[in-house]
Amino acid sequence: MIAGSAAGPAETGLTPDQRAAARPVAFHVPATTANLGPGFDALGLALTLDNTVEMAIDPPEAPAVTITIQGEGEAELARDRTNLVYQAAVAVFERARRRVPPLRIHLVNRIPLAAGLGSSAAAIVGGISAANEVAGSPLSKDELLDLATSIEGHPDNVAPALFGGFMVATMDRNGRITYCRLEPPQNLKCVVAVPQYKLATSESRRVLPQVVSHRDAVYNVGRAALLVSALSQGRLSLLETAMEDRLHQPYRSSLVPGMDAVFKAAKEAGALGVALSGAGPTLIAFCAGAEDDVARAMSQALSWSGVESRVMVLKPGLSGARIGPSQHLAGHSPGGPGGASSGAGGRGRGGVGRGPAPRHNARVSGDHA
Repeated sequence: MIAGSAAGPAETGLTPDQRAAARPVAFHVPATTANLGPGFDALGLALTLDNTVEMAIDPPEAPAVTITIQGEGEAELARDRTNLVYQAAVAVFERARRRVPPLRIHLVNRIPLAAGLGSSAAAIVGGISAANEVAGSPLSKDELLDLATSIEGHPDNVAPALFGGFMVATMDRNGRITYCRLEPPQNLKCVVAVPQYKLATSESRRVLPQVVSHRDAVYNVGRAALLVSALSQGRLSLLETAMEDRLHQPYRSSLVPGMDAVFKAAKEAGALGVALSGAGPTLIAFCAGAEDDVARAMSQALSWSGVESRVMVLKPGLSGARIGPSQHLAGHSPGGPGGASSGAGGRGRGGVGRGPAPRHNARVSGDHA
């Protein structure tokens, strides 16, 4: 069970003053890389590549949801009630015991889909953050994390998407999410090689064994502890050993052609450590210099394996979901019963990070055959 709270009687509408104050909101949510080698379902890091979720309450007579999409997935993502951003938004109103109002949603997607960079976590965190804002922030950030985890199934991506930085997150015995946030080293760079095919997390999980040996468990426990210590102390020379894994990467390598070759080429080019990003197929290398050489080596290794790829040089993202000005819905007239809005200022309990529109700190090395 994922914990959360919904106190008080059901609320069914807005006062005239609340309706007049309602304004469209926009949230910028970072891509994330999970596991980082040994930290299966527990470790995650935000990256400087963002999706944007804009949301507004429509008049009562409007359809339940109106969705427009730009960027990644614009030709394939659902534009109805099955859309993940909308489903996450509905979960906020239901948890807060509010009637779900008609919603207008505009998505600007920059995170590749089904690639191991947290696109689903970004959709969930964007949906719950925007809905919480237009509903008057009835949920705290910890409650938002619990809710996001209940939708996603594990906290390793949603935690850094919500809070930014390097996150260690797990469930306690009562099903609540317990977490610790650390500032990643300032000189760390992340080279991500994104193969130009998709790999569903469900497929990547199917190849994992139900039981692992005690020896392999001990191997990963030591390396996960070393990885947290190395990143917290900035001892980046430890990353090569600290990012080794025996719990999931060896089993998933068959789904990611060229993975072992990329690991070898990246290290030879100067990478400090290399891992499968989340469930894959993206591969990530940590660097403190030589990142352009590492990017070329990773791209070439994938090309020699017959895989086209896109390579980006990113930084760890220090900010999680943060509010910014609405662009596409800026002229939207508010309306509709369903949840109080604090407007873009957002003075409620769950005031998720506020800041200017994101600067996308990515250097794209190009699409390589």
